[in-house]
Amino acid sequence: MPRSMAAVDAQMLWMSAKVPNDQFLLFAFDGSPTRVPDAVDEMRRRAQSCPELGLGALDNIKWRYPRWQSGEIGADQFVTHPGGRGWPDCLDAVTALAADQLDLRRMSWRAHVFPEVHGMPAAATGTVVVIQIGHALGDGKRSAALAGALLGRHGAIPAVAAQRSEVRERVLQVIEVAPANLGMAGPAIEEKDRPFERPSGRGPQRAGRGERLTGFRG
Repeated sequence: MPRSMAAVDAQMLWMSAKVPNDQFLLFAFDGSPTRVPDAVDEMRRRAQSCPELGLGALDNIKWRYPRWQSGEIGADQFVTHPGGRGWPDCLDAVTALAADQLDLRRMSWRAHVFPEVHGMPAAATGTVVVIQIGHALGDGKRSAALAGALLGRHGAIPAVAAQRSEVRERVLQVIEVAPANLGMAGPAIEEKDRPFERPSGRGPQRAGRGERLTGFRG
């Protein structure tokens, strides 16, 4: 079942039509796999086993926020580029990827593989993998966790829905403060009545406060 998109993520999705905001996470590996297609197939199996990597944007109703829906992992989400580049040429090719921004309604991420890159720092020849992720799917921390899962790192992935509780807590805080600012007597809210209190009892935060990778080793 589709799940609602947080307001900040919806904003990122809509803004991407005018202001490109894809993220590009570069990973460099010492050595190259014997068979690149086999390594790519392994990445695809990992993606299929991770529900968060199967999310795509559903934006078909004008009067509501977009939603996240689960979908299939397409073969076009894995792009193998020609091998034999030098390190500077590889970086130029990575920079050029920004010209082809993702449409999150079709796919929310794409993996680019550059095999047999020569002259890499601390490695004579290696493989570069670039994970391109739409900003609406996650911020830097979440995007790094998603890329790690794709490359074989085990660890928890922050859920997109976690952002919604923070927004609700901030709205609640504004509602509580507003009557005092307007010179009005607001209703008394006891600690036990706070509907969005965290189980730990910390209460709403103030607004504004804030292995190993496998498959490409030679």
